[in-house]
Amino acid sequence: VFRQSPFVWLLGLVVSILTFALLRKEIDSPWLVYWLVAQIVLNSSRFITHYVLQKKHDLYSNSMVMRIYRTSIFLAGLLWGSLTLFLGFDLTAFGQAYIYIILTGVSTGGLAAYAARTDFYLAFIGPIMLPLIIWSFYQSGQAYTWLALLLIAFAIMQLFLGNTIRGYLMRSNRLLDENTTLLMKMSDANASLERQI
Repeated sequence: VFRQSPFVWLLGLVVSILTFALLRKEIDSPWLVYWLVAQIVLNSSRFITHYVLQKKHDLYSNSMVMRIYRTSIFLAGLLWGSLTLFLGFDLTAFGQAYIYIILTGVSTGGLAAYAARTDFYLAFIGPIMLPLIIWSFYQSGQAYTWLALLLIAFAIMQLFLGNTIRGYLMRSNRLLDENTTLLMKMSDANASLERQI
């Protein structure tokens, strides 16, 4: 998670700018500008935090640092999820579709970025998907109800995929530890044979 963070934030910033450019045609409100500024401020502060942590590896195991990091992930998810508020504006069908596609796409991107830790991934996907599902349920029309049910199925599928990826990562780490132990034993055996020779 820490290693790929700078790339994730850079990509998030690019997607934020593209989202702003796309929705600017649909939403004529200063709130969209405020949303973009908040994205830039949050991603910049997360990058600075990462830069500080990068030089102090011992802090990775600090529970307070993990809580701060999880909170920053939650805030990122909450900021993306706040796009749901713009669905209340007088949008065209395309405008609404843009927001649905952007939010489901971003939450899927979070799967690759945060799947290594369940708490990180839930902190990101929860504030994105929950407002979208709730908003869909509260709209009149059967199509929105079906859309909300589809979003629930989509979120469940993402959680399942997250657990699968996490399982692969854990097995990979176990194999790495076992291989390291075997290499150390082989090195010791080689040293012993050299001494005997």
